[in-house]
Amino acid sequence: MKSKQRKTIDWPPHGDHIPLFVGLSTQDPLHDGSGLAEPSGNGYTRVEVPRWSSAHSGSFHNLCDVIFPKVTGDGWGEVTHFALFDAIKGGHVLTWGRIEPWPKIIILGKTVKFVAGDLEVSA
Repeated sequence: MKSKQRKTIDWPPHGDHIPLFVGLSTQDPLHDGSGLAEPSGNGYTRVEVPRWSSAHSGSFHNLCDVIFPKVTGDGWGEVTHFALFDAIKGGHVLTWGRIEPWPKIIILGKTVKFVAGDLEVSA
């Protein structure tokens, strides 16, 4: 899956070695994060991404694959967006973007994966 980011952030967000977590959403998170609709249950959890590129040329991207746990139960619904967070649960939405091509219906037994470079974010 590829992504298109919609909100710029300062890079690094709070220091050089702050972990970032990728989450998914079934709707546009909106500018203030109030539209965020993460899947619930069925094996869903945010994924830590420890390695990001430096912010050169106004953007940065994931340097390693981002692999979510295998979907269980009734699935995660129609996933349309990703978001970057500063915590595995709760925390703050730092930025988000649309998943392309989208939407993706995430069903039982599937695994969501963004290969290195797929999550490109404007800094």
